[in-house]
Amino acid sequence: MGGIPTPHSNAAMATVLTFAIHRSWRLTKFTTSTYNKTVLPYLHALFHIGARVTKQESKPPSPPTHFPIVGIGSSAGGFDAIRRLLEAMPDHPGVALVIVQHLAPDKPSLASGLLARYTKMDVRQVHDQSVVEPDHVYVIPPGKLLSIAGGKFQLTPMEGPRHPPVSVDFFFRALAKDQRECAVGVILSGTGSDGALGVKAIKEAGGLVLVQEVDSAEHGGMPEQAIRSGVVDQVLAPEAIPEALIRFANHDYICGDAALPELETDASRSGVSPRLAEVGSETDETGASAGPANDAEAAGDNSDKEVGLDAIVKLLRTSGNSDFRGYKEATLLRRTRRRMCLRHIDKVEDYLAYLEESPAEIKSLAGDLLISVTDFFRDPDAWDDLANHVIPEIVGTKSADEAVRVWVAGCATGEEAYTIAMLMQEEIGKQQRTSPLQIFASDIDKRALDEARAGQYPVSIVADVSAERIQRFFKLEDGDLHFQVNKSLRETIVFAEQNMLADPPFSHLDLILCRNVLIYLKPDMQQKLIGLFHFALRQHGYLVLGTAETVGRQDDLFETLHQRSRIYRGIGPTRHDHLDIPVTSGSRREMNEFTTLAPFRREQQVSHLAQEKLVDMMAPQAILVDRHWRMLYISGDVNPYILHRPGVPNENLLSKVREGLRSKLRGAVRKALAEKSNVSVRCRVHREGTICLVRVEVRYVSDRASQEAFALIVFDELENNHPTLVSDIHRSTGASEIKEMDVDEDSIIRQLEDELAATKDDLQITVEQFEASNEEFKASNEEVMSINEELQSTNEELETSKEELQSLNEELSTVNLQLASKVEELEVKHADLENLVSATDIATVCLDTDFKIRWFTPAARQFIRIQKSDIGRPLEDLQHDFDANELKEEYKKVMRRLIPLDNEVDCTDSRSFIRRTVPYRADDHRIGGVVITMVEISKLRQRETQLRASEGKLLSLTKNLESQVRERTELLGILQHVTRLANEATSIDEALQSSLAKITEFNGWCVGHAWRLADDSSADDPQLESSGIWHVSADAKNSTANGEFQEFQRITAGTRFTKGDGLVGRRCNRGSQNGAMTSALSLIGFVAPSMDWCFTPRSLFRSQSAVKSLP
Repeated sequence: MGGIPTPHSNAAMATVLTFAIHRSWRLTKFTTSTYNKTVLPYLHALFHIGARVTKQESKPPSPPTHFPIVGIGSSAGGFDAIRRLLEAMPDHPGVALVIVQHLAPDKPSLASGLLARYTKMDVRQVHDQSVVEPDHVYVIPPGKLLSIAGGKFQLTPMEGPRHPPVSVDFFFRALAKDQRECAVGVILSGTGSDGALGVKAIKEAGGLVLVQEVDSAEHGGMPEQAIRSGVVDQVLAPEAIPEALIRFANHDYICGDAALPELETDASRSGVSPRLAEVGSETDETGASAGPANDAEAAGDNSDKEVGLDAIVKLLRTSGNSDFRGYKEATLLRRTRRRMCLRHIDKVEDYLAYLEESPAEIKSLAGDLLISVTDFFRDPDAWDDLANHVIPEIVGTKSADEAVRVWVAGCATGEEAYTIAMLMQEEIGKQQRTSPLQIFASDIDKRALDEARAGQYPVSIVADVSAERIQRFFKLEDGDLHFQVNKSLRETIVFAEQNMLADPPFSHLDLILCRNVLIYLKPDMQQKLIGLFHFALRQHGYLVLGTAETVGRQDDLFETLHQRSRIYRGIGPTRHDHLDIPVTSGSRREMNEFTTLAPFRREQQVSHLAQEKLVDMMAPQAILVDRHWRMLYISGDVNPYILHRPGVPNENLLSKVREGLRSKLRGAVRKALAEKSNVSVRCRVHREGTICLVRVEVRYVSDRASQEAFALIVFDELENNHPTLVSDIHRSTGASEIKEMDVDEDSIIRQLEDELAATKDDLQITVEQFEASNEEFKASNEEVMSINEELQSTNEELETSKEELQSLNEELSTVNLQLASKVEELEVKHADLENLVSATDIATVCLDTDFKIRWFTPAARQFIRIQKSDIGRPLEDLQHDFDANELKEEYKKVMRRLIPLDNEVDCTDSRSFIRRTVPYRADDHRIGGVVITMVEISKLRQRETQLRASEGKLLSLTKNLESQVRERTELLGILQHVTRLANEATSIDEALQSSLAKITEFNGWCVGHAWRLADDSSADDPQLESSGIWHVSADAKNSTANGEFQEFQRITAGTRFTKGDGLVGRRCNRGSQNGAMTSALSLIGFVAPSMDWCFTPRSLFRSQSAVKSLP
């Protein structure tokens, strides 16, 4: 800021402030506008300078307190890992260890006493508001959540048990916020995912993240989830962690002069307003102001570190395809020093050499600089303001089919994109709208985008996301190890790789979220993005920035809605003078060097025109301006002709030219642009108390591409030009001795006359133009206004359409990338299905709704003559081995009923199959045909036949056995009855008579007769004679009433039979079939064969009687 003395003390500050107020008072009345334009810029600068000076003067020297604080998180199996770590730790490591474990809240902890056995450092349980000291070990008390602020511990009561526990994440986040680069996170053995979010916060703050090797951990859940986050710096055994900590603590990154916070961090944590913070930031970056605030930077610019930093940025651009020239130097230096610390390198030139030899380190450094870290509902107050004031307004203005369009710029791993998607879906449901939701989430980090697309997050996000939202938008997977975003939420977001500074933006957006991105960029890049966001938004669209970011000086584009939450609303239509949409040729992914910092295309064109003209004129001192007097290009040293006045800088040339140039220069430029010709004038320039004669030539320059006109102003010092002191002119005039003046009076008069004539000419031209315009206006005021509005509207529409087409092209490109990713996933799944189909031995054929073949497995060729070329043909056209052609009927039945159908079918070669026909259902439950599977059951059929034959034989044997058992049972009953009668009889004849009656009745005989051994028979020659005991049934008595039967009885009574003689003798010789009955009858002294006489009345005596024994 020119004219301000360098303030090295409070006195200097007072001098500068007095000078500013005095200058303002002398120029004009001291109004509010004058104060804002003149004094306020000085106050802005003095605020920062004074703050630093006051701090340096008032704060007494103190011992260094910059030491790492190491948070150690563990759970199940962590005690042994902590023991091994403490045993390897020296007695005075120069760090503080804070152990955070999952403890039972209702039981006292003995951890501090147990751990004190393994180290000589002081081990104590944390107390509220206790100060952290190096070479101490602190243990979290049970039932408390531990945090840290200002180097002091803070304990918060734990409200009930947390499922899952989040005590490690809670402390790590607080540690990162408070200690920045001095924060160290160590994850040891434990189950679950606690700590996975906390290590991200530490990595973002510039700290160190160490994790125990999974193989050496008793439970690898916590280490695995931390490694999966992608922010872990080193994976070590517990014994190796102390060495890494000591190296980190002793590196210049922690204990050297580079251990400074980033500029944006100062702004976000101090009480300075964002606008003042921004002014300070811009001043520091550009180096426009002098003083103690810039001493460190000036020294850094001359150091080897700054020179090496430029080489590193160039190496990243050429070898890593990442352009970081737009990043603030403080950010680049800080992140580079962090990587140097991890690689144990102290000098920048050594690290540069290491980068040249290690492509992997280039990739790691680029990843550190991208800082792809974020959280769900980060800064909850800002999200509350957004949900309560902005989102309802956006959704409420949408019609049924009008989409809500949101762009999350710099989405990192996707948490913010899913957060705004949840809020939008909730509001759409609350207002019962059917508006589709389209969210575009972009980032330059491919690894972060892959994580965002996967939509998998550790279960510890319950600390940031409410239980209701977890239940609605997430589902647990992999044994409850992480949450998966559900399909309805995922489908609302399109993730795309995009460089905001090099790729065209999206368009017609209702809301843009770009949080914590601008703080890492230089001011000119910030302003470029703000203009780009204004173009991308609909009229009155909303912009949300991070809590340490503002729209800067472009308050003509956005108005502030919520200062605390950095929510802005667009003002007016698109401002094309603030817009620069980069257009790259070819695939931007294949470019080796991004065009991030390429100048505006318009500036490139006009600078090219200016350079061509200046080369022709031997490169004189010149300035290129447009019709609005904005300086577009400067060649040579033009300081002798223009002044840089204090206040807010601007680009208007007329406000900067020195005294003596303004009048003639205005006329010459106007004439050159009006006549499209070159104009030359002579002027007397007041310069540093002298007057110099200068020839000014104005050349007309036209840009054929944009049809714009420019004026190239060339300054030329006249030969034999002797500067004249103004004081000499005043003295000479006062002495009235004009002829003795050193200044040529005639020349002065001529110049005054020329200026007066030029002024008159300007006034005459203006009057004539005004009169002509007035006449034209009176003649056709309404017509001209109508046509003018029409043309203006058409022109704006054409310009906007061109820019919208570029944005639409980018959007289509993004969708194409998304589709390409989907196609790649489908190709993998298709390959898996192809291998599954080839490997399976089940014959399967898939048919579409027209009974045509969609696909089949190789096993289907066993019964259908099918080839790959038959896909798309009707199945009925192919030959098959089925006995019955019922496939078409089964197909129609399944398509009609939509239920599976099973049938057993036979083939012509005696093979048998189970044919199952089921509906083919697409993802949207649409029926796309049927799937026919064939399972061979020929061997099963053969075994079934064999089993049936065996079953028949078994059944026949069972029936025979049943018959025999039944007969034996009946005979046994008779035997029991005969035995009972025999026991009840008083004589043998009575017993024999009763038994004969029962036997005859059982067998259904008409007549029964008993034979017995004759009394005179011997054992060697037994003879049978009639016992005289007969039994005649009631039905047979009528037939035997005549004398024939009595004659038969008489003959029988006189007949004897020897053994083997006649029917009775043969029966006696053969023995009874019923041995049981024979034995029973033998008990009473006789053999009981009986006879059944079968005769016809006509031939009773002429036919031979048949004697039938008992069975």
